[in-house]
Amino acid sequence: MLQNSELTELFTTNPGFVNLGLFLPFVMAAIIKTAEGSTTVALITASVLINPLLPALGLDTTTGRLFALFACSAGAMTIAHVNDSYFWIITEFTGMDTATALKSITVATFLQGVVVLMVVQFLAFFLDVLTLQTLPFLVSYL
Repeated sequence: MLQNSELTELFTTNPGFVNLGLFLPFVMAAIIKTAEGSTTVALITASVLINPLLPALGLDTTTGRLFALFACSAGAMTIAHVNDSYFWIITEFTGMDTATALKSITVATFLQGVVVLMVVQFLAFFLDVLTLQTLPFLVSYL
């Protein structure tokens, strides 16, 4: 069904989407993780959804696909809250109340995901997977 939708055509015919680079896989996985709560489901779902878009993102090489998977993984680690079993394991084992856990665990996992995305972006630039044209796009959102 997704392959028959016009979403892939939108990404492949618009040259501006190549600037999204590894940011789009990250955001897609983060949205799924936040809404659904499972890291594994978010990683698998985002990877499947992003696969047809890899050529439009400039990630259609083997190394590009690997870095897209890393970006999906970073997004899938982002924002643990009350619908995530990891959130409740940490909350119960540390004796935190829910309000404190929401303030600390959610922020910590958000920062964790962002830092991992920055490391993946750095490695992608270092290994020449992405061109520097992606950098202004990312800086404009920070």
